[in-house]
Amino acid sequence: MNPVNVMYWVLLIRDRLIELDPTHAHIYTANADAYLDELTVLVDDFVIPLVETLPQDKRILIASHDSLGYLKANFGFRLVGTIIPSGTTLAEPSTQDIARIIDLVQSEEVPAIFSETTGNDNIAQAIADETDAQLVVLYSDALSDENGSAPTYIDFIRSNFTAIIEALASGS
Repeated sequence: MNPVNVMYWVLLIRDRLIELDPTHAHIYTANADAYLDELTVLVDDFVIPLVETLPQDKRILIASHDSLGYLKANFGFRLVGTIIPSGTTLAEPSTQDIARIIDLVQSEEVPAIFSETTGNDNIAQAIADETDAQLVVLYSDALSDENGSAPTYIDFIRSNFTAIIEALASGS
C-alpha cells in the first residue's frame, strides 16, 4: 500500500538480479530506473497532492486489518482501529472487538470503513450499516483484471488513494 516502500523493493530486486545475472546488469538498471521514475511521479505528482487536499484531522482510517497502517509514515494518516484484531486475515473479531470499532467510528466521526477485495467484508458492512459509515473496498494483495481500475501497481495506488480521499472527504 505504500509506493515509497515499493521504490526500495525495486532497488533490492534490481540488485539481486544483477547479482544473479551480471551480464544483463544494464537492462536491470535501466528497467529499475524507468520504474523508479514512474513511482516518483506517482508519489510526487499524484499521491501527495491528492492527500494534501484532505485536512490532517480527517486522515483517520478504520480498516479490515492493519495493511493501511503503511500510510502513516509517509502520508500522515492515523489507523485508529482494525476490524480483524491480528496480523492475519484468518482471525475473527469478537463481539467486544466489533463494539469497540463501532464506538471508534462514532467517537472519531469516521465517514468510511475500508475493506479489501481479497477478504470477506460482511463484518465491515455490518459495522458500516450500524454507524452510517460508507464501506469502501480497496485493492490489496491482488490487481484487477486488465479492464478493471487496477490492472497495474500504478493504477492500484491511484485507485486506492482516490477512493480513500474521496471517502474521507465526504465526511467533511
